[in-house]
Amino acid sequence: MKNRLVNFQYAIIFIFSIFLYSIFFVGFYGSDDLQYASGIRFFAGLNGGEITNIGSLRFPLVLPGAVFAKLGGAVQWAFVSQLLYFLILSFIIYFIIKKNTNVNISTTGAMSCISIPAVSIFSPSLLPDSIISIFILIHALTFEKSINNKFHIFLSGIALGFIYSSKEASMLYIIPWWIYFLIHFSRNGWVEFFLKGSLYASGFTLIFLTDALIQFYATGAVLPRLYGGLDAAQNARAFMERQGYLPIDRLRFALSQLNKGYSFIFLMIIPPILAASTLRKRPVNFQDIRFEIILYSAGIWIFLYNTFGTISFSEYIGVPIQTRYYIPSYIFLLISTIILLSKTFTGSIANTSISISLICLTSMHLFSAIPVAGQIYGASNYRLTAAAVERAKGIDMSPIFFSKDIFARTRYGTMEAVKQWPGNEHFPSDCRYWLLSSDANEISRIKGDQPDAEIAVYPVTSPRSRVAFITQMYGLGPIFPEKVSNLQLMHVNKCKETNSDQERL
Repeated sequence: MKNRLVNFQYAIIFIFSIFLYSIFFVGFYGSDDLQYASGIRFFAGLNGGEITNIGSLRFPLVLPGAVFAKLGGAVQWAFVSQLLYFLILSFIIYFIIKKNTNVNISTTGAMSCISIPAVSIFSPSLLPDSIISIFILIHALTFEKSINNKFHIFLSGIALGFIYSSKEASMLYIIPWWIYFLIHFSRNGWVEFFLKGSLYASGFTLIFLTDALIQFYATGAVLPRLYGGLDAAQNARAFMERQGYLPIDRLRFALSQLNKGYSFIFLMIIPPILAASTLRKRPVNFQDIRFEIILYSAGIWIFLYNTFGTISFSEYIGVPIQTRYYIPSYIFLLISTIILLSKTFTGSIANTSISISLICLTSMHLFSAIPVAGQIYGASNYRLTAAAVERAKGIDMSPIFFSKDIFARTRYGTMEAVKQWPGNEHFPSDCRYWLLSSDANEISRIKGDQPDAEIAVYPVTSPRSRVAFITQMYGLGPIFPEKVSNLQLMHVNKCKETNSDQERL
């Protein structure tokens, strides 16, 4: 009976994870994900693949994506690896909560964690933040067991290596565990401290060297990601101009990115109160709630670092405040809150109340997140642009040009056979070409400068609603009527011969 219940809970977690991934899946959105996609193409041997920057070399994200892209024959198949990572994250959270509470709370607790808006919205994208959360949780689990087992400290070092490989700066997220390591093992004698420290460093070094070999294979350079990251300082300065220089300004901006931060503030305040209440029970002591306290400290530290931290040692250059950077912090704070709740309020009635509360919290998360499904960064613009390009290729294989604003906004041209529109004073030399523009006056300017050109205009449509967006995304549309976007797909023909099947202006 118990095994049947556990299998049923596995099925719930699996189905709910697939549901969230499907609802919030957006494909490419024309920003950092294109860096990872370029690296995936490179390692999969697909056209358009190159090592463009440090994102192209983060192998925990790029290599699994490249395997699926190679098997599927297209870079879009890389999203299968993100689905697997999301499932892994869901089940790791489930097992952590189950280990520290009970079976019923673990299911509803895991659902509430993965439905956090920041988690559910960003997890289906080619981004490293959820992957970082996975490896930090693995690090937390193995570190907890390393107190009494030397082998697990080696596994913690391996997890740290994967954290570094996923995103270099995220190694700083582990500082709460390092502090406890220093305090706990130094008390047990310096011999044990250095022994376990060596095992920890050995695990990290193993992944670090593997990472270095992959980078060398791809670029021929030694650790290009480390010095390549120095270019990020200029971009961070630009973010600071908008997000603020003073701590209070940065805090306000961070909370505005977290839906005013009400739930986040709640999660920061409640765990210490619960921990104090739990410690008043005898014979409970700090060691009994060590795991959740360190996890809570990590959540607080990650929030503080991403809000007030710097990416430079020589000057203050604030970390660009991005909602997705707080994903690990959100998850850790909620997990520690759930565990401490179950340890503070015991008994079947309390467990049932906690489970019901977590179901309500999950509903609130979905209610908050679903209205913005499909709107991560420039996803809708990118998808609209991609649809226009595919339509153009299906009609005529002439070169494709984007107007400057579209090229800059979608960055679609970084991987596909499109070019930036050279401007009306420099028309393409091609006999025929496509132009995608959002400027309503583009047609008249072309006709004025090239009176002999024949221009065929094709409307570019977009879904009217979020439901229509989802159905279209999975090939079920157009079930719902669509609206004409402000994009114009124009075919310019300067040749003497014409195609009679095109409508001309």
